[in-house]
Amino acid sequence: MRGGRVAYERPWMETGINTNLSVESNQVMNAENEIPMTKVKESIPPTPSRSVIPFSVASLQQYTDSFSEANIILEDKLGKIYRADIPDGKKLMVMKIDIRESTLSNDEFRNLAFHVFELQHPNILELIGYCTEYGQRLLVYTYFSGRTLHDILHDENDIKRKLSWNARIEVALGAARALEYLHEGCQSPIIHQKFESSSILLDNELSVCVCDCGLASISSPSNSVSQISRQMQSLFSYEPPEIRDSGTHSDRSDVYSFGVVMLELLTGREPYDSSRPRAEQYLVRWASTQLHDINTLKRMVDSSIAGKYPVKSLSRFADIISRCIQEGSEFRPPISEVVQDLSRMVQVIKTEDEKSHGKTD
Repeated sequence: MRGGRVAYERPWMETGINTNLSVESNQVMNAENEIPMTKVKESIPPTPSRSVIPFSVASLQQYTDSFSEANIILEDKLGKIYRADIPDGKKLMVMKIDIRESTLSNDEFRNLAFHVFELQHPNILELIGYCTEYGQRLLVYTYFSGRTLHDILHDENDIKRKLSWNARIEVALGAARALEYLHEGCQSPIIHQKFESSSILLDNELSVCVCDCGLASISSPSNSVSQISRQMQSLFSYEPPEIRDSGTHSDRSDVYSFGVVMLELLTGREPYDSSRPRAEQYLVRWASTQLHDINTLKRMVDSSIAGKYPVKSLSRFADIISRCIQEGSEFRPPISEVVQDLSRMVQVIKTEDEKSHGKTD
């Protein structure tokens, strides 16, 4: 089902995933990862419970084939995500955070894991466990089979051919619902801070799952780039002017980032593309002045769906984008308003589909 998350199982409750493997022989240090390499045997599985699981390094080594390069699913700014193969045939995903990016102590990282574990939404990647042994920062998630929206939009692939105009609206709605939950559905509002097209996972059915939720505190901006390089970097990215100017994040900065993702869905272009003519290299700067002219708007549409959309729907989509990427944060809508607008667009699609099927029946 598009715009929602694919059904998943809770493998640790159904199969007794072993999270605490016992050491059988001497440990050998892996120089690159500084994780003891161990020969292990399984101990008694833990009692199933609804709580975040503290995994051992040994168990995650076994499930990821010692964090083999062949098991890497994704890479992002925080680190690498590995496929973890459980002995009974089920899978998990393990995020191995680059310890150079982490500013958190062991206790702080555990607390973060507890908070992320509480995020329960159909469009948010579900955390089930963590590991802090030997100075590592590992997060364990339920498995989601798919690719990032960024890769789908910007590479030639089978899934992109499924990204019709209507599908793009539903993908936007699924991602907006995830942000709405973070901003307005949690006990304390959560700002994603790193929202971009690579934060959105899609499976073959175009089900939406947003990752990196609740992880903003793992690293600080000053930890990786200077203020000047940060300002330059943000010109190429999803960050609004207030982040470049003061580093201040809010729910409306997430809305701006979401607007940039909508622009990607509309145009099929990257936020920054040095291969294009100078006037077109910065997506927001190039597109923002053209969103209200239907003729220029048509020329902006991703060539893979050119002419395959209702003009009124295109205009509404562009209007939402325009409001989201306003320079002043006070002029951007709350994400709940965006969800309402996109929901109405999806409802129109469903109504028209029903009418179309009615005529052919």
